[in-house]
This record gives sequence, C-alpha cells and structure tokens, in this order.
Amino acid sequence: NPNYGRSKGMNQGNKTPVMQELDEPEKLLPIELVISKLQEFCRRTDGISQIIFNYKKLPQGDQNKILLKKSLIPLLYTLSKEFPGYVLVQNFIGCLSEEEMAEIMAVFYGKLNELSFHTNGCRIVQKIVEFGNVKYMQQVTNELKGSIIKCIQDQNGNHVIQKLIENFPKGYHRELLLEIKGKISILSTHQFGCRAIQRIFEYCEESDIDMILNEVNEKIEFLFS
Repeated sequence: NPNYGRSKGMNQGNKTPVMQELDEPEKLLPIELVISKLQEFCRRTDGISQIIFNYKKLPQGDQNKILLKKSLIPLLYTLSKEFPGYVLVQNFIGCLSEEEMAEIMAVFYGKLNELSFHTNGCRIVQKIVEFGNVKYMQQVTNELKGSIIKCIQDQNGNHVIQKLIENFPKGYHRELLLEIKGKISILSTHQFGCRAIQRIFEYCEESDIDMILNEVNEKIEFLFS
C-alpha cells in the first residue's frame, strides 16, 4: 500500500519538500515490519516517521529498539548525504541519549570534514554540534583543522562554523579563532565569511572579540574601500 503510515499533513500545501521535523504517523506500524523494511523506509518520508516514532515509543533496553538501532547504524553515513535520508539521521540524533550518541558518533569520526561541505551532510554535522557535548564539538573542529577558512567561505560549511561558534561554551572558541587570525578583513567582506564574524561578536568572550576588533581596526581602510 503506497499510503502506509503516511504522516499527518503530508499532502498539505504548507509542507515543504525538505522536512526537518516530522509529523507523528496516524498509525504506527508494528516495529517488526519497520525493521524488515528498513532499507525502503529510510528513503521515504512517511517511512522515516515510522522509524523515528517507533524508536521514541520503545522503552530503553527493549530488544526491538536495540535491533532497530543496530540495523540503522551502518546506514547513517550514506543516509546523511541523501534526501530524505538526512532527515532521518537528524531526527534520530535528536532522540538519542548520551550513551547512544557515543555509539553513533563512531560512524562519523573521520568523515566530519567531508560532510561539512556537503549540501545534506552539513545538516548532520550541525545536528551533532547542537547535541551539546563539547567533546563532539571539539571533534568537528579537529577534523576541520586546516580547512576552517575554506569551510567558512563555503555555502554549506559556513553553517557548520556558525553552529560551532553559537554552541561552544565561552572559553572554547580560541582554537577555532586562531585559524582565522590574520584573515578577518577578507572574511568580513565575504558573502559567507561575514556571517561567521557576526557570530563571533554575538557569542565569544570579550578577549576573543578584542582580537577581532584589533584586526578590524588595522584594516579599517580596506574594509571601507
């Protein structure tokens, strides 16, 4: 049946093709069926709703929940670069515990740089940052080392850098900022770079902001030319 478990509002005009938040299905299908059709469900928005809301409903320690997670893990990296697969990964990360997230992160280690520049993948890196664990934010920063400027100037990557600046606790921005030191004037006049500079003024410590201001003052004539 092509309409199995279709989410409420799926055909309403106010729904955009890129859905980051999912509606709960009118009827949850049996978890056994979801697991048996996982590959298919992962690539259908209505199927994704079945996966996520079944996962949320199952109690911790439930064998079907464990099996569903175990079956999903090998698919996460590939799904992160697909539509609507990335929507599944986003929502899946959003309902994980700290312990579960640690298990999931093993899939993404070594791939965060690549995903940061990908149209759909950058959304997953942002979701990892939003999870709020400083260790994961530092992992993203570490994998972007040497590529921070390129990332800031990229139409996808700049969103990752902005998200890092927004979510890092104060005092944790310095490593990120050291990579852009000396290039503030160039970034300030770049269509994407200027957004990262704005976030620094909004979220960083005064000492970090002073570093930026000192460089801006040195290049003030260039910025107004």
